[in-house]
Amino acid sequence: MVYERTDCLNMDEIIEKAKILGEAIRDSEEMKEYLKKEIEYQSDTEAQKVTAEYNELRESLALKAKDEKITPAEMLDIRKQLGAKYEEVSRFPVISEYLAAKKKVEDILAKTNSIIRYYVTGETDEAEGGCGGNCSSCGGCH
Repeated sequence: MVYERTDCLNMDEIIEKAKILGEAIRDSEEMKEYLKKEIEYQSDTEAQKVTAEYNELRESLALKAKDEKITPAEMLDIRKQLGAKYEEVSRFPVISEYLAAKKKVEDILAKTNSIIRYYVTGETDEAEGGCGGNCSSCGGCH
């Protein structure tokens, strides 16, 4: 069910409310923590190096995986190599903390988009783990 209002907002008023929401997200503790962790991550030369190595390996292995002649054993080897490199990357606290902080912000944005979609269209993305509109089992958007 789409929420209906008796007083209609014009485009400028809607945009102003969107700005206020954006400012609230920008000023949230989660965003502040993310920005702090991003600076730490960007400033860590060893973390940057291992991330670049991981990305290069991932791209190289992705090209190999596209080869039509690749065998299942070769594909498994590619997955093992990438998994081992990911484990190496994950051992860097500055990287794991950055990624965790980034995920929190992404979760806020996804939840916000889901709630907006629900109130505009009545559609939910429960299949994606989003807001289903039923607050009885929810940790809260309030």
